[in-house]
Amino acid sequence: MGVVIVKDGKILATGFRGESGKGDHGEYCALKKVNEADVQGATVYTTLEPCSERNPPKKSCTERLIAAKVARVVSGSADKDESVYGHSTLVEAGIEIGFFQHDLMQELLVLNKTFNDSRRAKQGIPPANNTPPLASVSYYELGTSMADNTHFFVRPPREADGFYTVEDANGLVLAHARTLDEIAIAWHGMDDRKRIVKKLVRQSAGSSDQRFNLI
Repeated sequence: MGVVIVKDGKILATGFRGESGKGDHGEYCALKKVNEADVQGATVYTTLEPCSERNPPKKSCTERLIAAKVARVVSGSADKDESVYGHSTLVEAGIEIGFFQHDLMQELLVLNKTFNDSRRAKQGIPPANNTPPLASVSYYELGTSMADNTHFFVRPPREADGFYTVEDANGLVLAHARTLDEIAIAWHGMDDRKRIVKKLVRQSAGSSDQRFNLI
């Protein structure tokens, strides 16, 4: 996916996915090339809606654009992945959003059909793995008995082509993903929701894989 940063009618920088390393997003690649002061108030043109979640310690493109104090972000297409909510976050931060002209957006849909179809593909929830956990965490609600703690686990797939899962103590699958990085993102997102939205207190957490370490 491509990115162009423009200010006062001049192109400050460009970037594309993977330009500076495998997995690097276009916004990150472009922002690396400009000084923080120079990019303030700029308009960023990106062919795809900026991402919202990245595996720590990486920051999402939305976070980077907000921190850079850009004035406007213009996208060529929205990302249908449920983990992406860049447009709404940008608006909440006071950054104007816009979209490419209709004909250009249609061209992008054709060019990126394979990618878009993969993001939109719906799959049923896989069965619980019940395998030895890669990570675990416990939460409790203030004012309740510690016996009421809730426990969650990241479990590896039973088969080579299976899914990694986040499961509760009863084996209910709350999230699933094909890769460790993807399930780690879901793990951190769940922790945020438990602590910030539901106001639960994290009692304990542990993992031998730093991707699952909760701060």
